[in-house]
Amino acid sequence: MFTSLAQVRAVLATWKDDYNNARPHSALGNLTPTEYANRSAPGPQRGGALRYAAGSAHLT
Repeated sequence: MFTSLAQVRAVLATWKDDYNNARPHSALGNLTPTEYANRSAPGPQRGGALRYAAGSAHLT
């Protein structure tokens, strides 16, 4: 089916990109995962960024 491990990796990378960026999911209201994340996130919060810039702890 495949001629090399490099070919398998290329095919899987293409599938993963399609699945995560172009293909709608019924569990996400028929949005792509990227569209869902963009609509759900109020601001930057991926990659270790804090959701609330001022923090969530009470000041004492």
